[in-house]
Amino acid sequence: MPARMSQVIANNRFFNSPFLLLLAVYLAFFTTPANSQTPLSKQPVVQSHNVFPECENRLSDQLDVSENLCLRLIYQGDPLIKPRQIIQWTDRYFLIADMGGWVSGKGIIWLFDRVELEFKPVLTGLKVPHGLVRFGSDQIIIGERHQISRIRLNSSFDVIETEVLLSRNDFGSHKHPLSALILDADKNLILNFGAPSDQCDHSLIEGECFERKEFAQVRRYLYDPVLDRWTDEYQVLGFGLRNSMALAVHQSGTVLQAENGMDFDRVHSPFETLNELDVDKDFGWPYCHSQLQTNALWKHNKVCSGYDAPVALLPPHGAPLSMIYYQSEKISLLTGRLIIPLHSYQKPGHRVLALTVNERGLPIINPEQKYQYSSPEGDQLYRSFPVARGADFDYLISDLRMKNALSVSGIIEATDGSIYMLDDINKSIFQLDLP
Repeated sequence: MPARMSQVIANNRFFNSPFLLLLAVYLAFFTTPANSQTPLSKQPVVQSHNVFPECENRLSDQLDVSENLCLRLIYQGDPLIKPRQIIQWTDRYFLIADMGGWVSGKGIIWLFDRVELEFKPVLTGLKVPHGLVRFGSDQIIIGERHQISRIRLNSSFDVIETEVLLSRNDFGSHKHPLSALILDADKNLILNFGAPSDQCDHSLIEGECFERKEFAQVRRYLYDPVLDRWTDEYQVLGFGLRNSMALAVHQSGTVLQAENGMDFDRVHSPFETLNELDVDKDFGWPYCHSQLQTNALWKHNKVCSGYDAPVALLPPHGAPLSMIYYQSEKISLLTGRLIIPLHSYQKPGHRVLALTVNERGLPIINPEQKYQYSSPEGDQLYRSFPVARGADFDYLISDLRMKNALSVSGIIEATDGSIYMLDDINKSIFQLDLP
């Protein structure tokens, strides 16, 4: 057996099934030509069309996938380091923003060939890149911790032009420095400015959180098609938002944000929230959480009745890092629904939700909705949402059996109607599709 394959099998958490282990050994011996050595960047841990010829719904006994869907492991391992966002460039090629870890200067934009399973670095030396969107036929917009840039590529994926659109404050103590961004139908740039702290507790003595003036907000920069640039002035679509990593625009024009709530030392609080963004709304961070409940840290300073309420609640400590409205007719049970992966290592995390929405893209409320979480013994338990404000959703991927079995950081709808997902903890690319 090739040394690389034996090491991957020995160390990888997806190979806990004896059947899969034996099958992987068989594939390693009989599918690698003699005297050949596959380049490191072309070695997936396993190709699911080999392991699951009929596309079984269960992936290595670690999690459950909806019986109507199939989860394929497309790629896992080096050279990926911490992949965060993915966009499709052509039917064959994807671009991936890889943070490279939390050390500045290690970030990479990869070109991924899904046919040959090859990677090519397009940009290197980036400062923890996260945001990545396509602009036009030959440009991308990248969000680093210190700036937003527009990059023009040629047909060989070489960089031919770079333009810094916006500079951001870059200081080491910032707790939420990543740049999440999306474009609306008018090409306006919608950009996250995360809160530097968790609960702004250093401002308690002043009775006011001054971080809210420049941070903990989502801004919209208007696009001028004549000048082909974005204005320096901006509109704040939501104050009091701790960390807006998951943003989505519905075809109706609704702008939705999924909040990463404060780090309370409780399993079932605070709840993540879904918020409809609009000019000058204020959702109350750090004074409020969940359904406008007052943060005990600020209870002597603030009341929450005057702030904007979320449109729905999500499972607590879920840490949504991306979300999409699924538009294709291919997977009909998902058409029009809002797909939200929960990235968190916490007990309700490591799952993928499909929400029902109305004609404006806002979540439908289900007073009877329950969310799933894992007990210390690994049992799957269910609990109701408070004040009957839970979003109506189904679990597409659930029933976690091992910590860190699935940590989705990025998600897109591919041109073939399947859903591609990145896992930044396991350095993986998954495809969710029909069986």
